Amino acid sequence: MMSILMVLTAALAAPVQEQPAWQREAGTASADTVALFASLPVRATRPGTWRLPVGALREGELAPLLAVCALDPREPSHRREACAEGLVRQHIRGEVPGWFDDWWERGLKDASDDAVQGILREAGARVDIDTLAPWARTWLDSEDPADRWALAFALRTHGGDGRALPWLRGLLGDSDPDVLVQALKVAGRHGLGSLEASVRPHLTHPDPRVEAEALRALFRMGAEDAARLAAQRRDHPSAEVVRVASWVLED
Repeated sequence: MMSILMVLTAALAAPVQEQPAWQREAGTASADTVALFASLPVRATRPGTWRLPVGALREGELAPLLAVCALDPREPSHRREACAEGLVRQHIRGEVPGWFDDWWERGLKDASDDAVQGILREAGARVDIDTLAPWARTWLDSEDPADRWALAFALRTHGGDGRALPWLRGLLGDSDPDVLVQALKVAGRHGLGSLEASVRPHLTHPDPRVEAEALRALFRMGAEDAARLAAQRRDHPSAEVVRVASWVLED
């Protein structure tokens, strides 16, 4: 619990120009605020998910403390995870200053905790596309499907940007069904008709989840034969494919 106190003490001793913005802001918190944050217990809301009861802290004080805690290797892993999740939730609500993208990049480079890395990868949907770009190229070429899935997940937000089209086209050629499902969702969500040729082959994919998402994506792209393709699948052995086909035909 006391490691955040140690981090902030060291930060205050370092030259200001060497400190990231979140450490500088955390260093301005009162001793009472830091002590309160350090004493907060971490609670499990469900297996593998942790939360800090941070309601006692003022909004402006919380974000930098969460940022420091999430990347401090001396904190217990479940506390780092809770802090990372808390900061991302604050960012989604618009409560984090402009340093979030810098913190996100630093975390991807420095965080050794798998759970924190997972939270950061999913938060790729919440950073600027220019910040995401170098990571997108790395994740697209990664042998780890979790990285490629993270890129597909990030494109939920950025898929409509023309700069993201090459990444999404690459993901639509992936061999991992989970990555394909997420990439197809993005293509359909943004109505990217220019990717229709990359979507159609997945209508015969052996994984019914992929087939169902390919059908959904084609419909959302405005494919002229979407209704016919759906009608052909009304008696499909997969309930998921039948559900999507029915949705297409009823729309």
